[in-house]
Amino acid sequence: MIIIRIHIIGGAGSGKSHIANLLQKELNIRHYDLDDIFWDNSSEHYGVKTPEDVRRRKLERVLQFDQWILEGVYIKWVEPSLSTADKIFVLKPSLELQERRIWDRYYKRLAGELPSKKKETKEGIYKLIDWNRNYNDTKLSQFIQEFSYKEKLIVLENNMDIYKYL
Repeated sequence: MIIIRIHIIGGAGSGKSHIANLLQKELNIRHYDLDDIFWDNSSEHYGVKTPEDVRRRKLERVLQFDQWILEGVYIKWVEPSLSTADKIFVLKPSLELQERRIWDRYYKRLAGELPSKKKETKEGIYKLIDWNRNYNDTKLSQFIQEFSYKEKLIVLENNMDIYKYL
């Protein structure tokens, strides 16, 4: 068995979940959305974080598997997965594309065309877009520049380009 541990990082609407789902099906490797670990989806309210100790234990359970695909926007608390990953893909498509995808996803969830555990509001989407701009321009760029595991890091504008590296 080939061990494959893939970590995908990118802003909202960068295509992380889409490519992770495709890879899960094609490689037969379980995909874990880090939002499901970070956010308390059982809460009555949108935006409630899972306690840090619970979040850490959940991540540790995933990392015990020989193969996994993790995806999310998170940088700091996921250090154990970054050090363990074989490949780390950072998705940086244009902000225009990301924002179009964010709105498309929101309206599909609202119409019931796309299942969601999230309790999003229009106001929340505006906040997400503002947060995403800062994340891409500042946090993600700084992460790439200062990242310790450069030999594993691959920055892509198009999520489908991941296939060139697997």
